[in-house]
Amino acid sequence: LSRFETLKMNVGKSFRYPSANELASNGVHHGAFRHEKGNAHLRSEEGYQFDLEYTLSHRRFSISLQPFITYFSNYIYLEPSGEWSLLPHSGQIYQYKQAKAWVGGGEFAAEYALNAHWKTAINAEYIYNLNSTDGYPLPFSPPTVFTGNVSYSGNRRGILNQYSFRLENQWTLAQNRIARNEEKTPATNLWHASANLHWKVGNIRFITDFQVQNIFDTAFLNHLSFYRKLNAPEAGRNVQLIWKIPF
Repeated sequence: LSRFETLKMNVGKSFRYPSANELASNGVHHGAFRHEKGNAHLRSEEGYQFDLEYTLSHRRFSISLQPFITYFSNYIYLEPSGEWSLLPHSGQIYQYKQAKAWVGGGEFAAEYALNAHWKTAINAEYIYNLNSTDGYPLPFSPPTVFTGNVSYSGNRRGILNQYSFRLENQWTLAQNRIARNEEKTPATNLWHASANLHWKVGNIRFITDFQVQNIFDTAFLNHLSFYRKLNAPEAGRNVQLIWKIPF
């Protein structure tokens, strides 16, 4: 078929009991570099969710749209309190709390084939949330991310019989919608490249996958990382060569 469309819808309800650490923790979480304090008065968390998924494929292009919205009547979250711990190397106390909250957003993806070899694609991810009890955003909110790539692929006879190359740009917007006592995170722009090659030497087949993440060795902060609290940047340039031999 030259045109194909699908539409899916889901309505659901979520329910979970508070975990042991959310109820009773009171000390340094060494993996997260912070003092976490539980709340014995937490009630079970309940949420109501609505989401859609729409896809369209038409010859050379395809698009996908996946919006959602969720309402929590008593969302459990970990909030920076603004109070400093007396324990060494622990910094600010993070307190488990509960509030009414909205979380919404979605993902959009599109792909277009210029010809049999060249393709380009874009992807966008967006999250909006609100602690409606106190009017602030929820802590640890993911920033908006745009990703775009262009790729070239083909096949031929000979030792190298299948190949693909891709150049990708990942643009992460600044996260300025933060909870109280949380730090903002600046925007970042990263470039990645990869090459996937299928080889045949006699009766032996193998695949090489070459990847370079963060080509320009850009220093950046991940808003959701535990290391963000330490103002420590993520890993820089990463080069990988993977060799696979199917059998």
